[in-house]
Amino acid sequence: MSVASVSSSSFREQQLCGFKRQQQQQREQPEQHFEQQHPQQQQQLLESVNRHKERVMNASLRVEVLECQIREEVEKLISLVGSSCSHSAPSNSSSHHNIDNVDDNNNNNNNPNIHQLESHLLQLENDLLTEQRTLAEYEKSYQVSLERTKQRWKQQIEEHQRRFRVCYRAVPHHSRTKSL
Repeated sequence: MSVASVSSSSFREQQLCGFKRQQQQQREQPEQHFEQQHPQQQQQLLESVNRHKERVMNASLRVEVLECQIREEVEKLISLVGSSCSHSAPSNSSSHHNIDNVDDNNNNNNNPNIHQLESHLLQLENDLLTEQRTLAEYEKSYQVSLERTKQRWKQQIEEHQRRFRVCYRAVPHHSRTKSL
């Protein structure tokens, strides 16, 4: 009878020692264990986030470039219209007459240049609106991808913590206090 009790207690001790080793390994390498569980899925999530982020950055850069081009074209147009006004306006005429003169002068002398600048400016503004819409869509996709990744990581962390708590509860109370 004493042989049976010794073998069952040694069996429990072996189980307890094995369990303690497993817990110690989990404590020493929790991040590594966590990362090894779903490496391909984590890699895909990160790649998706990075792709969306890159698209947002590229679209943002295109928007900035278009805004600069529009400013340059507006400055050219203002300069061209300003030079037309200064060359054609008589000194003794009224302001209403000056406006008519500028319109006449633009229609006669600089019409192709001004119209070309105006059409190019309109095209740039149209491109800018399109890029701004695209940027908004890309930003939304990026946020969704980022949120999905955060949720997945949160689930994995909770799962890991739940496993750790289950392992910790499985160890008898007196064994937990001795090892600490």
